[in-house]
Amino acid sequence: MVLEYSDSTWTTIYECDDYLPQEGDYGAALNVAVLNDTAYITTMAGLWKYNYLDQSSILIPENQYNEGQYFHTESINVQTSTDILMPSSRYFLAHWNGESWHYDDTISDLYGFGIVWATAGDLKGNLAVITGYYNPNHQVIITRGYRD
Repeated sequence: MVLEYSDSTWTTIYECDDYLPQEGDYGAALNVAVLNDTAYITTMAGLWKYNYLDQSSILIPENQYNEGQYFHTESINVQTSTDILMPSSRYFLAHWNGESWHYDDTISDLYGFGIVWATAGDLKGNLAVITGYYNPNHQVIITRGYRD
C-alpha cells in the first residue's frame, strides 16, 4: 500500500492484494524515495515514478535493470532523477546515471549467490554504502564504493 499525507488527510495512492504483478497492477510496493514532486517506488513490476502533483506515472519494467537476476529491492536512494541507487536483497546493485543502468554483482560473486544478503543502501555524493549480512553465521557486511 502507498499512502499520501496532505492537508491532515491520508489518501491511498496504490493498494494491491497480490505480491507478484497481475494484469492492471504493479504487485507489491517495496520501497519509496521522494524527490521534489516525484515518488520513486520500487514494486515487483519495476520502478514506478509517480508525480503526486499531476498524478502522472511512468513504470520502468524490472527487466530493464535486473539483467535477468532476482532483484527484490531492499532500498532506493534518489539523489537526482539521473542518480538512483537500488540494492537488491541478494546484494546486486543497480544504478541509473540518466542514460543507462549500471549493474554490479561483485559482492554476490565474491561470496556466492544466496550467501550474502543486503538490508539497505545509501548514496551521498560519490560514496555508496550497502549494509547486509553473510548468511552461514549472520556476520555483518558493510561495503562502500566510490564513483570514478
